[in-house]
Amino acid sequence: MAERPKARPRAPGPSDIVAELAAAGFDNARQIARGAAGVVYRCRETALGRNVAIKVLPTFGDDESRERFLREGYAMGGLSGHPNIVNILRVGVTAGGRPYIVMSYCAAGSLGLRVQREGPIAWPEAMRIGVKLCGALETAHLTGTLHRDIKPANVLVNDYGEPQLTDFGTAHVAGGYETASGLFSGTVDFLAPEVMTGDPATVETDVYSLGATLYALIAGNAACERRSGEDLLAQYTRIKSTRVPDLRPNGIPDAVCSAIEKAMRFDPAERPASAAEFGRELQESLRRNGLKPDSMAITAAGAGSGRIARPVPRPPRIAKPGPRIAGPESATSLMNALGDRTTSTPPHPPSRPPGRPQPGRAPAVSRGPNTSEPTQMIPEQTSVTDAIAPTSSADRVPDTPRGLATGAVAWPKPSKAKRSRATAALIAVAIVVAVLVLGSGVYVLLTHGKRHPQAAASQPSQASVKWQPITNARIARDAAATTQADGTIWIFGGIGSNHAVVANHEGYDPVIDSWKSGDDLPVPVQQAMAVTWQGNPIVLGGWRAAGAQKVASDQVWRVVNSHWVELPHLLQPRAAAAAAVVGDRIIVTGGVDANGALLNSTEIFDGNAWTLGTPIPTPRQMLAAASDGKLVYTVGGTNGNADLVAVEAYDPAAKTWTKLPDLPQPRSDLGVAIADRRLVAAGGQSAGQVLKSVAVFDLSTKTWDGLPDMGTARHGMAVDAVGKSIYAVGGSTAVGDDQVTATAEALQLPPRLAQPAAQWRSLPDAPTPRLMTAWTVLGDKIWIMGGLRDGVALQTVESYDPRTGAWQAQPPLPVPLHHAAAATYRNEVVVLGGASGDLTQASTKVFALRGGNWVELAGLSHARAAPAAAGGR
Repeated sequence: MAERPKARPRAPGPSDIVAELAAAGFDNARQIARGAAGVVYRCRETALGRNVAIKVLPTFGDDESRERFLREGYAMGGLSGHPNIVNILRVGVTAGGRPYIVMSYCAAGSLGLRVQREGPIAWPEAMRIGVKLCGALETAHLTGTLHRDIKPANVLVNDYGEPQLTDFGTAHVAGGYETASGLFSGTVDFLAPEVMTGDPATVETDVYSLGATLYALIAGNAACERRSGEDLLAQYTRIKSTRVPDLRPNGIPDAVCSAIEKAMRFDPAERPASAAEFGRELQESLRRNGLKPDSMAITAAGAGSGRIARPVPRPPRIAKPGPRIAGPESATSLMNALGDRTTSTPPHPPSRPPGRPQPGRAPAVSRGPNTSEPTQMIPEQTSVTDAIAPTSSADRVPDTPRGLATGAVAWPKPSKAKRSRATAALIAVAIVVAVLVLGSGVYVLLTHGKRHPQAAASQPSQASVKWQPITNARIARDAAATTQADGTIWIFGGIGSNHAVVANHEGYDPVIDSWKSGDDLPVPVQQAMAVTWQGNPIVLGGWRAAGAQKVASDQVWRVVNSHWVELPHLLQPRAAAAAAVVGDRIIVTGGVDANGALLNSTEIFDGNAWTLGTPIPTPRQMLAAASDGKLVYTVGGTNGNADLVAVEAYDPAAKTWTKLPDLPQPRSDLGVAIADRRLVAAGGQSAGQVLKSVAVFDLSTKTWDGLPDMGTARHGMAVDAVGKSIYAVGGSTAVGDDQVTATAEALQLPPRLAQPAAQWRSLPDAPTPRLMTAWTVLGDKIWIMGGLRDGVALQTVESYDPRTGAWQAQPPLPVPLHHAAAATYRNEVVVLGGASGDLTQASTKVFALRGGNWVELAGLSHARAAPAAAGGR
């Protein structure tokens, strides 16, 4: 008798960190983000009954590092209360020794997520966001804090729609926690070019990053995205030799483009001298276009806290040598330049450009929260760091008069120990750069998901992009389930090359172009569904093998702490269906039951139990689904007789399905993914043929278009997105499961065109001038009834058809009326109340336009003038 498989151990209880946060007074911890600097959890603070975000860093190895981290958190807490900086509510260390920072929770997410879901932001809104962020950045600079990682993903939107700068995890605070990068901190696409070569971060580097962030909000993509196969050195060369891509052809005003381009100048000396100066330029760009600018909130450092900010000296800019990257000796030149920084005495700083303060003058700042003009001097006394935790004499900067650019704070000279660590790090980086130039196949900070499609100075066309091969999967299979979690594409189960159902669980990491393995599924399945829910992969339903037969499953499995745990079962067995996540809910729809019959039911899991949702209008199997965070989009499939073109969207909040434009051609067993507000449908089967074509649906314009074909025609493959790249793995290259493959490839989506701001346009004037009318919309026409002209009430009724641009006279009202209300009810125009003369003589009458004539309906219970009304079915 065959040995039965051993039962898999169930996952342990709450993880250590969840338990530690609960012990600290924060319940229901759920991971919402993960980065190099730590993990962010959404928790419920039990003492105050509010949701908070808690950033947890790795356990520090020594007391000194812990003290530095806590000192930094305290300094950052001094910025709390600024309307455009996320509030730091608390800093502490868990019982397990993990430092954490408690912040306000912003449910709306980041601007980066908004651009990813909705596309570019209109330039007026982006400029207003920029003005507010300039105020936040200037305030941080005045406290002696550089952010060093400004990007759309680090700008959250609070419950009142205000942008708030967050994630100061890589910030430079005198005496604060020291980053471990050794060379620079920040995200490369938004990083100032001088920082790439080892220059210290300055006020101007933060200004550059903010300018790059505003560019990305308007364009929908970073100005200097890394291209496929491009190393750091090549990216630096490209940034140095090319201009910021021009947004003017896309309808963005010249003043807006000029302000952003100035902030992103290659030479720091040519950028605005401070965040406040940049903010004033953004305000002026709004004024020049007839828009009222927002105010910058610039608060004096430490106001009200008893702490006084003192300017400390900025390291002088090192005179840059000639072109250090062009030519065959570029690597040596760059190594020499990096090495010289740590061994030679810096030359005298270059003369300041006109308008910049001379040394010896302290910066003036405003104590008022809503202004951009500095009004009061901050005395030079103890620094923020000294006020929190006095530094040793060895690290103290001599207290001599020093100056800096307006609104900027310079940075203290590092201690000998710090310099030695920086020297070693820079030498190591120089060696890496040399290897990059002299060798091949070595990638540093390279992701396959970051492929810049064309020259930086132009917008590429879709014809310029193509699918690129990536490392093939470890096993060949099709009919697998797939989902993306934390930037890794996970693939589960499927049918292997021997026609057997497999339980393999593998993940592809685009950052390193490498595969990794996870625990096998507890039960091998094929044609299952997979989603990422609350940060964990979930596998649902599918066909499992029972001897020579296949049996539909209702089981739901979740990966927790690298182990599988079982969730409540589906309401019925289901395979070849589609699943996606909206908010905290899992939505599963379509597919077939245990008998192979099509299902039209929709099931929804809220974290506790499964319930039925609205049935899908087109029952089908082997369909695909993806979510933009608000809707679930179901695409293609088959009814068993024919492949389908159906595309339908489900809104779980409204519990409604909406039909969308059909696929350009029928497809089933396809793969779909959403990236950059575009739904990509790849491969599949159509009328007995395996497809390699790819279609893309713009979620904003609701139109289909084409993308380059995949390199390999296939169906049943794993498809998902990371950033703006689409990945296709495995599948079968022939009808059926006979020719399964391990081939993997990726496509970097071409950038979306920047969308001009909406503008008012002129329409044909109405035939009758009047005011105080009643109006409603019926049959795609705007109806206007009654009103006043020269103090006389009117019976006139006119309609406007936006499609033809024509006004048309309609049957006049039975009596003259002004200050009446109108609504559309049961496909009729209804007019209610109003007055024929003085407003004190209001009417109770109600009229409906029926069959070309006005009919009086039952009157109102109370006479009303200037009421409001709305209709329905």
